[in-house]
Amino acid sequence: MRKDWRLALGAPLFAAVFYLNIFPVSDPDTWWHLKTGDLILKAFSIPRTDPFSYTIAGRPWVSFEWLSQTFFAAAFAAGGAACLMGLKALVIGAACVLFFRLGRAGLWAGLLLCGAAWSSGSYTERPHIFDPLLLGLLLNWLEDGIAQRRQVVRILALHALWANLHGGAALLGVFAVGLKAAADRRSAAAWLKLALGCAAAMALNPHGARIFSQLFQTLTFPGRESIVEWQPLGSLMNRHGPFFALALAAACASWREELALCLLGAALGCMAAWAVRYLPLFEFSACALAARALERRLPGHLDWRRACVVFAAAILAISARELPRGVGLRDFPESAAALLDRAGVGGRMFNEYNLGGYLIWKCFPRRPVFIDGRNAEYGADFVRAAVHWYEPTTWAALDSRWHFDYAVIENAQAYRAQVLDGSPDWALAFWDDASLVYLRREPANAATLSRAEYKWLKPNQLSYGYLAPLLKDGKKAPGIMAEIERAVSESAQNDNARLMRAYALELLGRGREALPDLEAAVRRSPRKPGPLISLAWWYASNGDAPSARGSYQGALALARSQGDALSQAYIYDNLGVLEGREGKISDSERLFRKSLSLRPDYEPALSHLRRLESASHR
Repeated sequence: MRKDWRLALGAPLFAAVFYLNIFPVSDPDTWWHLKTGDLILKAFSIPRTDPFSYTIAGRPWVSFEWLSQTFFAAAFAAGGAACLMGLKALVIGAACVLFFRLGRAGLWAGLLLCGAAWSSGSYTERPHIFDPLLLGLLLNWLEDGIAQRRQVVRILALHALWANLHGGAALLGVFAVGLKAAADRRSAAAWLKLALGCAAAMALNPHGARIFSQLFQTLTFPGRESIVEWQPLGSLMNRHGPFFALALAAACASWREELALCLLGAALGCMAAWAVRYLPLFEFSACALAARALERRLPGHLDWRRACVVFAAAILAISARELPRGVGLRDFPESAAALLDRAGVGGRMFNEYNLGGYLIWKCFPRRPVFIDGRNAEYGADFVRAAVHWYEPTTWAALDSRWHFDYAVIENAQAYRAQVLDGSPDWALAFWDDASLVYLRREPANAATLSRAEYKWLKPNQLSYGYLAPLLKDGKKAPGIMAEIERAVSESAQNDNARLMRAYALELLGRGREALPDLEAAVRRSPRKPGPLISLAWWYASNGDAPSARGSYQGALALARSQGDALSQAYIYDNLGVLEGREGKISDSERLFRKSLSLRPDYEPALSHLRRLESASHR
C-alpha cells in the first residue's frame, strides 16, 4: 500500500511538470539544434566543420550535443512542434519524478518539487533538458552503492550516454560520484576509482577528449555578459531566493547524514548564482535534499489525505504560473524568410543573434547566417559586436568588414533599427511582429525596392508618435495608410501593423473604426504589453480615463513579469500624462520620475517632467 500512495503522490507532480512544459517553441537555439540533427540523420555522419555561417565557414566544430540533436530532429520529423514539445515535457517530467524519489517520495518531496516546478518556469527544447534527468537517475543509483558489478557498469554507461547528449555537462555526474568518497570514507578508493572511470567513459563519443576543451571554452567564454542565460543571478530577493535558504537550512540540518548531497547542492547553488541557466537544476536538487531532511524530522504516514495535498499543490503550481499555451511557434521570422525567397533577394545577409537559429532551420543552405546562438565558436569580440550591432560605430565597422546586402533584425522592444532607418543606404522592405527586412540600395535590390519599400513607416519605434505630423499632411496620409494596409496583408503575425492602423485611424478622426483592431490584437497576444498599451491610449484619447488606467495597469503587470524596463517606462510616462490631465500634479510628477528610474534617458518622460517643473515655477 505504501508504494501505491507514493505513485499517487508522484502522478500529479509529473502531470504538473508535463503541463508546464507544453508551450509554443520559443527558444531561437532550438532551430539550429534541429537542423544539425536533421543533417546527421540524412548524412549518417556528424559535422566536423561549421556548415551554417559564412563568418566561420569551414572552421572546426565540435558538435558535442549530436545525440540530443538527433533525437530532436527525429521527434520533429515524426510529429512537428507538438511531438518535440512532448519529448521535452516527458524528459523534464521524468526528471522531476526521479528527484521526487530521491527526496524519499513523500509528502515533503511532493510539495517542495511542486514549488520548484512553478519557480523554475519551463525548459526549452535544447540538449540541457537531459541534465536533470541523468543527474536524477545517477543520484538514485548512487543510493544503492557500488557493491555489484552491474551497478558500476550502468553508471559508466550513463556517463557515456550523457557525454553524447550534452558533452562536458556529464562532468557534473563525475563530480557527484567523486563526492561519495568524502561521505563514504571506507570505500573512498572505490568511489574515486569509479569517478575516474566515469571521466574516461565520457571520451566514448565521436569527438573524444575534445568535449573537455569545448566545455572549458564555453565556461570561460569572455562574452558571457552579452548572453542572457549566462548572466549571474544578481539578487536573491525574488522567487529563487527561498530555494537558496531552503538548501542552506537543509545542509545545516543534515550535513552529517547527507554530506555528498550537501556538497553537491552547494556546488549547484554556486553554479546557479554564477549563471541563471543552472537555476532549475539547483532547485530540483535543493528540494530533494530538503525533503530528505524533513522526512527524518517530521515523518508522516502516507495516506489519501497527503496525496490530495500534493495534488492540490500541483494544481496551484499550474494555475500560478502564467505561460503561453498551445503547440505552435512564437514570433520567428518565417514570413521574412518567405519574402526573401519570393523576391529572390541574394548576397550576404546580416542577422541578429536571436534570429540566426531559425534562419539556419528555414534557409540552410541557400542563406548562410552571420551569427547564431553558438558562442565559443564565434569568439567573444565577434559576439559582443554582433549583439551590439545597433550602435552606429559598431554597425559601420561590421558593414565595412562584411559588406552586407540585406539585414534581418528583430522587431523587439527597443529602437535598434534606428541606425538603418537613418541611413540613406538602406530601405525597409518587410516587417511584422517577429522581424524587419532591410535591403541595401544597390542595383541588385532595385526591382524589389521599387514595389516593396516602406518609405514612411518606422515600425521598430516603440511609439507611433512620429506619424502624427505626417498624417496631418493630406498629401502624405494616403500613402502612409496604404503602407500600413500592405503590412497588415503581408503577414498573419503582424499585430503591430493593426495597432499602427488603429493609431492612424484615431488621428484621422475615425476612432470608432480603430477599436476592433485593438481588441483583436489584445485577444491574439494576451502575453504582450503592446496591444494593451495601445488600447489604453485609445481609451485615454476618447475620454475614458478609468478604462485607460485599467489597461495600462494590465500592460504594466505583463511588462514587469517579463523584465521589460522600456515598456514599463513608457507606461508610467503615459500614466503620468493621464494624471496630469486630471490636475493631479503630484501623482503625475511621481509617475514621470518612476519612468525615469527605469530608463533615465527616456526622452518623453524627461520632457514631461521639465514641462511640469517649468509650470510650477511660474
